[in-house]
Formats: sequence, C-alpha cells, structure tokens
Amino acid sequence: MNLTFEGFLKGYCRELSGQQSLSFRKLVEQATTVAPRVAEPLFLLALAQGKAEYVLGLSEGSWMEESYRGVLSLYGQAGSLASLCTEDKLPNRYANVWHAYRGVKEKPAADRRVNALMRKRTLEALEESGVTRYGICRA
Repeated sequence: MNLTFEGFLKGYCRELSGQQSLSFRKLVEQATTVAPRVAEPLFLLALAQGKAEYVLGLSEGSWMEESYRGVLSLYGQAGSLASLCTEDKLPNRYANVWHAYRGVKEKPAADRRVNALMRKRTLEALEESGVTRYGICRA
C-alpha cells in the first residue's frame, strides 16, 4: 500500500466534511458551520497543495484564522510538510491528523506482526495439547 499523506488528507477531508468535493471554498464553509473537525486536515491539505494562502484568505474572520496563521508560520520555519508534522511544535489537533495517517499507513505491517505472533502461539498451544491441526479443523 503506497498511501501518501496528501492522498490520506483528501480522503479524510471528504469523510469529515460529509461531501465528495475537495473544493477549498466548500470545505472552509463546512468547517466554519457544521463540520469543525475538518479544519485541521483541510489546512494541512492546503499546505500540501500549495494553497495555504488561499485557504487562509477564505477563513478570514473565522475561528480558524489564528490557528492557520500559527501553523503557516511553523511551516515556514520547518520548510516541508513532512518535517513540520514530525516535529513536536505542531499543535495537538494537527499532530493528531499526522498520527491518524501514520496509523493507517502502518496498519498492514502491524497486522502482519500480530498474525505472526498469533500463529506462533497457536502452534505452541497445539503442540502442548497434543492435538493436530486436522483434529482442530475436524472438531
């Protein structure tokens, strides 16, 4: 699975806003009215696509403006979106978006590790009990 952060943000914004459009104008409207949880991934998506100033202009006068200005300032210091997200300077609500992405991205590897551990324990339990795999399946 080759999920990019930008691809994740697009899906996340659609999910949180409840709409299929990725129009920044529509997403900002949703964030200021009925879907405030989309505000953080929306601005991170704007940073990824080089539209941060545009979204900042759309959010002017809203509750999101100050937060967006702070993150834009941090982005200017960090130089890239990846380094911004991995630093501890990012506000919690933005860092949570990054953590959600990492969780989705790393899920297949985590599942493989868990499956390998479960297989090992299952085989050990079968050996201790003296029951064969066939016997378990038949039962």
